[in-house]
Amino acid sequence: MKKIMLVVPSLKRGGAERIVSILSRELEQEYDVTVVIFRDPVDYEYGGRLINLRSEVRGGIRKVPALLARSWKLRRIIRRIRPDRILSFMGNMAVILTGFKVYPSIHNNPHMYPRIEQWIVRRFYNLRNVKKTIVVSRGLREILLEDFGVRNVEVIYNPVDMNSIERSMAEPVGRDRPFILAVGSLHPQKGFDMLIDAYHSSGISRSHDLIILGEGMERVKLERQVRALGHEGEIWLSGIESNPFKYMKKARFLVMSSRYEGFGNVLVESLACGTPVISFDCVGGPGEIIRQGENGLLIPDGDVGALSDAISQLTEDDELYGKLRANARESALAFDISNIRRLWLEKAIEDNTE
Repeated sequence: MKKIMLVVPSLKRGGAERIVSILSRELEQEYDVTVVIFRDPVDYEYGGRLINLRSEVRGGIRKVPALLARSWKLRRIIRRIRPDRILSFMGNMAVILTGFKVYPSIHNNPHMYPRIEQWIVRRFYNLRNVKKTIVVSRGLREILLEDFGVRNVEVIYNPVDMNSIERSMAEPVGRDRPFILAVGSLHPQKGFDMLIDAYHSSGISRSHDLIILGEGMERVKLERQVRALGHEGEIWLSGIESNPFKYMKKARFLVMSSRYEGFGNVLVESLACGTPVISFDCVGGPGEIIRQGENGLLIPDGDVGALSDAISQLTEDDELYGKLRANARESALAFDISNIRRLWLEKAIEDNTE
């Protein structure tokens, strides 16, 4: 049985971590799977065995020694297990520095990385032991090829587990008033400040709440914005939710207001729940997920006025809304793990190119 190792810094709640959870559980059906994490927490289920390096997070001048120590620990584990394939999901440098053949993946726009990390992408992702770099959208592939000079780049979209989502979305939410939804960390990347402004100017607060699921560094700033606009009883920063799918199912629609993305997992997850989406057409995956006027609405990147208009339109235009909702779930099927698994087999796990 072929041995597959998946490496990710942790299994805390997040996009790349959810992908490792889904993929490992799918692969364990016919492969010997090992999931290696650098540290706690473990919030997601996983397939195969789990190895926790318990590697501490270091900053400043201690960051490089910590990285080398982590890579040394990982090298010892690789030598012991002798995996046939090593797939890395974030934390790629520790894996690349082991010298073993690896398929690292990049899940966000590298132009948004700190300068030192941009230099690392240019310098280390063309090393001989990096067999292919996997990215989650065609937009990211173009950036790596043209702007960073990375040579061998393949696109594999992030998967969703449609069956698991269908079971989870049946749970009750316990809210009577209609609402629209956003999901993501409270971080500048997610553009929730723009979403709050668009919600305010749309005027739909008379009929619909806005619920934002997630936690992060911008909570205080966003709470202050909500108060200043007078929406304390209508905009809810509801924190981390272990089951966002029940909210996605009950929402009128989901909005993604990100300034940049690698893919946009929440768009596919919402569509899998049968719920239409609105998104800025930022660099990354939204334009590869949304079929304009068929399963959702794409808005010019960063145009808050256009976002406000789209929110109003999809709240008031029942004919358009019904069309989008009717197409939503079917449009997510292409991203189901049963289809994405085939791409991982073809482009990485069973890849025989040298």
